[in-house]
Amino acid sequence: MQKFATIGAAFTLAVVLGLAGPAGAKVGAKCGAFPGGACGKYEFCEKPIGTCGLIGGEGTCVRVPAKCPPLGDAQCGCNWVTYKNGCLRQKAKQSEAHVGACWK
Repeated sequence: MQKFATIGAAFTLAVVLGLAGPAGAKVGAKCGAFPGGACGKYEFCEKPIGTCGLIGGEGTCVRVPAKCPPLGDAQCGCNWVTYKNGCLRQKAKQSEAHVGACWK
């Protein structure tokens, strides 16, 4: 019986991985919601502002920037790190907790 359970679990995993595809979702695609898709290699799933840690929350695939300006408006990431601007926050693959510096 355990052999059939193992085969069933392996089949389910293969189907899920097959549906996600090797490249993941495209920029602008929905992501993150259960059983939502994953974003591509150079992207991350950006959730709406202030929705950090919500289970099953849906976001949008956003390209991770290669270069960022040094200054801008401070933003607090979902990891509670203050970033100098939104570009640097996205480069760290973090959604925005709120506008401005993090509270500590």
